[in-house]
Amino acid sequence: NDARYQHFSLETSVSTSANCSDTSSNSSSSSSSSNEDNNNMPWQSAPPLIIIFGAFNVAAGLMWGVQRLTYGKDKPVCRDQWSFAMDNRDERVLQYREMMKKEEK
Repeated sequence: NDARYQHFSLETSVSTSANCSDTSSNSSSSSSSSNEDNNNMPWQSAPPLIIIFGAFNVAAGLMWGVQRLTYGKDKPVCRDQWSFAMDNRDERVLQYREMMKKEEK
């Protein structure tokens, strides 16, 4: 019934000289069935989209998991020289604090 789905018709009508009278009588029944088939077209594209969406999410989850297991924490992104210098400074500060605690005992 809906005209916007008519260009999605997957049925083709082949008329031969022997079946000319049959194709004219079957055209009304085939057009009603093609409209029913065309209304299902958006659902036919859902499984591939779900698979693609799922694959992206699984890939991202696996990458996060591997990085988490490798580094023991989330991998920082957009690191520059400043962030590396701050990491080195933090390590030295922690070592100094541990050394001071040992000297106090």
